[in-house]
Amino acid sequence: MKAYDDDGPHRDPDRPVAADPSVSTTQTSGGRRTNHVTKPIDTAPTESTQDAASTSGKPEPSSPRSNDGPTPGASAKAPARKTNREIRGLKVGVRVVVVVSVLALGLGVYVFLRSLKPESGYNAEAPVPILVRGVGANARPIGRIWEGFGTASSMRRSRVAAEVTGRVIERPDRIEAGRSVEAGALLVAIDPTDYRTSVARAEQAAVALRAQLDGLAVESERLGSQLELVADEIAAAERDLERTRLAVSEGAGTQGEIDVKLAALRRSQREQQTLRQQIETVPSRRLALEGELGAREAELELARENLRRTRVVSPIKGEIESVEPRPGDWVAAGSPVGVVVDLSRLEIPLRVPASAASWIKVGDPVSLWSGEPVGEPTHTGRVTRLGPAADASTRTVAVFVEVSQDPLSADRMLPGVFAHGRIATPDPTERVAVPRRAIRSGRVMALVPNHSSGLYRVRPVAVEIAYSIDASLPDIDPGETEWAVLVSGAALPPGSLIATTAIEQLAPGMRVRVEGTGSEGWAPGGGAGDEQRGGAEGSP
Repeated sequence: MKAYDDDGPHRDPDRPVAADPSVSTTQTSGGRRTNHVTKPIDTAPTESTQDAASTSGKPEPSSPRSNDGPTPGASAKAPARKTNREIRGLKVGVRVVVVVSVLALGLGVYVFLRSLKPESGYNAEAPVPILVRGVGANARPIGRIWEGFGTASSMRRSRVAAEVTGRVIERPDRIEAGRSVEAGALLVAIDPTDYRTSVARAEQAAVALRAQLDGLAVESERLGSQLELVADEIAAAERDLERTRLAVSEGAGTQGEIDVKLAALRRSQREQQTLRQQIETVPSRRLALEGELGAREAELELARENLRRTRVVSPIKGEIESVEPRPGDWVAAGSPVGVVVDLSRLEIPLRVPASAASWIKVGDPVSLWSGEPVGEPTHTGRVTRLGPAADASTRTVAVFVEVSQDPLSADRMLPGVFAHGRIATPDPTERVAVPRRAIRSGRVMALVPNHSSGLYRVRPVAVEIAYSIDASLPDIDPGETEWAVLVSGAALPPGSLIATTAIEQLAPGMRVRVEGTGSEGWAPGGGAGDEQRGGAEGSP
């Protein structure tokens, strides 16, 4: 086997070969030497070993090659190793400095912010009871409120129409929509010429009939006189006939004289009969004339009425809604002329739940709003009558409300307005009313007074709502408008209050201060309740 140096197989033969501890020479039996290459074991210390050695202060173990003398290139590697250790030490030092600086900066920021924080008034040993507002929990008579909707209409609304046919000849300038008119005010005038002629004709016919009646009366009187005369003549003729007969019987006369006297008597009797017949027809003739006169007088009255109807007037006092014809227009009997509305009395059929029929009575007061029920009612009225049946589809019943108002007022209610009404009905059972916002999860926070400490203890009480109302109950709380009326028999402690503020902060057994009982009064906004912490049971 050939041994090569660092220059390879082309080494100079005269150059001596350096001793290499990795190559061993063995003498064979034939006097021939064999070189064996042995891989050296790298005993260079690792970085961790060096660090440990430097830390412990012990010398590094020397390489086996140190026994044979210096290794080729060992003097060049030693400075490099020393430089690496210095770099690593520098890195560790920088890291330590950075970490310490960050911790110091964080500590400084914490101290600075801590110095800016205001001191809290909270005392862990004696927490300050929060301030809440409460309302009384006493049962009292409370009226139930029923709500309904309806459209207002005038109780007196007149549709004026022409009653005669003719041409319009007059319409006053002030007769326009929106103007007020009195009862009997002229709206339009129709040409009255033909109707005046009809009146004159009827008057003449009536006069003629009255004259005939007067003549019949005179005739009846004359016939009566004639009848009396004829009766006298008959009596005289009878006496004359009797004398003639007596004379003939005595031989002083003849039969012819008797016949002459008898004929005269018969003429008088026939005349009497004729007069009687004429007198008997007088009543029927009078009745006929009177009937005809009545008809003529009726025609005269109609003619006069038609003449009066040529002036179309307002039948009521109110405001003009519309007027159609103008001078020159031809109108027929029955054609519309205008509409006049009386705004002093309106009626609103409110549709309320059918269950209200047993509560609402005639005369109950009603609060009305012309639109949304916000704020104070714009009008008031009273129930005048109730609908006899409920609507099966809407389950409502009609309640008729009458509203009296000043028709000249600026805020008057107009017909056709959609109104919202609330009817207050008394509840025969005394109940407790609490603000709706005081009820959470079916219970209220009752505040039981502790007279010795002046504080109140919180006690949750389960309640059940009978019905709700939207109204102002100033005797309970003037600032509340939404109330829940509880079922009678709620287990509320006697003399307790109901908490209405800071409810989320209250816990069973907590002691609190209540408006009017503590040293501070309650202020709108609940500042004390938001900033102070509540004291648990057992706190002073």
